[in-house]
Amino acid sequence: MPFTIQLDLDEHTEAIIAAVADRLMTVPGLETVRQIGDVHHLSLGVYEDLPIDIIMPRLLRFADTISPLDIRLANVGIFPGAVIFLGPVVTGELLELHRRFHTAFAAFSGSCWPYYHPCNWVPHVTIALNVKNIPAAVEEIMRVWKPGSARLDALRLIEFQPVRTLVCCKL
Repeated sequence: MPFTIQLDLDEHTEAIIAAVADRLMTVPGLETVRQIGDVHHLSLGVYEDLPIDIIMPRLLRFADTISPLDIRLANVGIFPGAVIFLGPVVTGELLELHRRFHTAFAAFSGSCWPYYHPCNWVPHVTIALNVKNIPAAVEEIMRVWKPGSARLDALRLIEFQPVRTLVCCKL
């Protein structure tokens, strides 16, 4: 079963994005992050498999080395595979955090999905998956969403599908 190590958005931003996701419910043929049981987040890595007993203490130690990170969500984007996301402004600080994460978890890089490896990673906050009508979904998002500041304030390890939180650490 796959695993994601993610940075969660602060409660205020989560509420704003949740309202956008609620509006998407008027567009048939998609799934929102909340519908699948997760919170809005920025994934540092997605892994096909992880040894949880080894990962858990390393993840807790890594969480102790990072502080909340302020970001700016600046655009709406689309990935192949019918995924709509909000894109943050890519900063040196964000890239450095991602690099530090992958250095700390290099022993597990063989299981990491290639999209999340350094130099391949496109930071994003997924809004909807399996979108059958992309123009209608984007139009609905643009009715209510505005670029703005956000904060990444927790590190979470989930197992999916179904989504199950294994640990969540406030930063």
